[in-house]
Amino acid sequence: MTPSHKTIYVELEDTFLRIISTLPLSDAQELLQQCLSFSTRNVEDCPHLISAFTTWFRRANRFPLPDM
Repeated sequence: MTPSHKTIYVELEDTFLRIISTLPLSDAQELLQQCLSFSTRNVEDCPHLISAFTTWFRRANRFPLPDM
C-alpha cells in the first residue's frame, strides 16, 4: 500500500469514528459489525476503526443515567 493510500484510509476511518460517535448504540453496533466483517486489513492498519469499536463498547457498557 502506498503512503497516499494509507492516508486516505486513515482519513476515512477518522470520519467513520466521528459518525459512529453520533449514532444510537444499536445503529452503531450494526454498522461496526458490518465494517469489521469486511475488514481484511491488519488491525494495526486501522486504528480509527478500533477506536470506533472501543467508543461503542464503552458507551454500550455504561450504566444508564436515572431520569430526572
